[in-house]
Amino acid sequence: QMVRHYDFYSEFETPKEYRIVANERVIGTLQKDRIPPVNDHFLFAGRRWQIQSIDHERGEVLVRESGGRKLPAFPPGTIEIAPEIRHKMREMLRQQSIPGYIDSTSAQLLVEARTEAAVSGVLERDHIKLSDGHLLWFPWTGSRILWTIDRVLDRAGIDASADWFGLSLEFSESRAAIADRLAGILARPPSAESLAEDVPVLQRRKWDQYVSPELLKLSYAADLLDVPGALDCLTRLQAELVGDNL
Repeated sequence: QMVRHYDFYSEFETPKEYRIVANERVIGTLQKDRIPPVNDHFLFAGRRWQIQSIDHERGEVLVRESGGRKLPAFPPGTIEIAPEIRHKMREMLRQQSIPGYIDSTSAQLLVEARTEAAVSGVLERDHIKLSDGHLLWFPWTGSRILWTIDRVLDRAGIDASADWFGLSLEFSESRAAIADRLAGILARPPSAESLAEDVPVLQRRKWDQYVSPELLKLSYAADLLDVPGALDCLTRLQAELVGDNL
């Protein structure tokens, strides 16, 4: 009966939406492939919310309003940006010329961005010390690697908040502490499959509900995670931090 239905052979499925429930009241819906993990944060209707639980049987996400600083991790339902785009962004910040294809407003914003980048020192190193207990890191890499970094750090219990644009992560620990904890990760790096075990929603494509959980984990790990790329970025950061502490 299923294979005879006209919808069976269509390439794409209509994304399943989960109800967002706060204080026993439905405040909206969220596509299943955009649901952050439990305890992560996301923005909705101009407010910041924290995921408390996910009920896949009922299709509900229980949330509570949060006043914290932590922004959401990057869900795999968003547009993927290649590492080369981030590399080009950094290259543009290092240059002095103004591209002829941008308007005057964009040109002014580019000049301001270049000035800020030069003053902050982010063009010479990948991290900026905000205070003794806060550090801002720019990996200058693509979405897939950044998603993986976020999962690696979360599994290691490292408090790192990704910014909304996917450019940086803010750490709430000292540079020495971060360097030590990164050394532990690099000494015993996780596999992509083990990171996929922490993903709350593995079903991303049509008919995935009929695929075994183990196969879904392998699919997620292969399609959406880049552990070698993430470890390369973390290795560079750890080397920078160790050099600062010498």
